[in-house]
Amino acid sequence: MTSKERLTDAANRTCIYPQGDQTAPPSGMMPEGGYFFDTQTDRFGG
Repeated sequence: MTSKERLTDAANRTCIYPQGDQTAPPSGMMPEGGYFFDTQTDRFGG
């Protein structure tokens, strides 16, 4: 994963974006101190 594909938000969660496209909604987030990404299923309507 490149630094272009991830970004830290205001809540200090690490967000990952599909193919580094930050205009798209994040496809996953990891809370500060976390070990695993939570997928963002709501972006797919689920």
